Amino acid sequence: MRLIHGCKVKAVTLQLSVDSAAWGRHVSETANSLGDLIPVVKGNGYGFGRPTLIEHAKKLSSDIAVGTIFEANDVPSDCRAFVLTPVGKVLPPAKNLAKNNVLTIGAIHHVENLRDADWHGDVVIKLRSSMNRYGANPSELGALIAAERRFRFTMVCQPRGCKKSRRLAQKIRQSKNSRS
Repeated sequence: MRLIHGCKVKAVTLQLSVDSAAWGRHVSETANSLGDLIPVVKGNGYGFGRPTLIEHAKKLSSDIAVGTIFEANDVPSDCRAFVLTPVGKVLPPAKNLAKNNVLTIGAIHHVENLRDADWHGDVVIKLRSSMNRYGANPSELGALIAAERRFRFTMVCQPRGCKKSRRLAQKIRQSKNSRS
């Protein structure tokens, strides 16, 4: 028995068993049905550990998304790390980051953070979706593109089946085409 918030609680152990072969087939089938994708390996690797999932991710893509700038160090040098969390005020010195990392911005102050850190690599613009997580409003996309000319990608995390997804994807394509 343990005391948690003044209550006696009996600890319970949970064990998860995964049929690796079935899981691997499911991941491969899903990836094949979606086409180009970037696998995400962050935090504790969803319980499997980042090193284990990175090995699986490498079979799907040479691009691997991670949660933080520090997790990018786990991505092998023959892969490109996409850092999902927008850049903060304090970044490791650019010389300590792999040149092929892709950092995320979602606001003008993130562009300033990149300049302060002397970052010259590629950038992805994270747009806010109906999920209301961090990121720029779609109306701010033009200002971010003007402020950060090195951007190569845009990303948005939408719930499946969201009608706004199609409109937002169209707006992103139009913005990219106007840059060309």
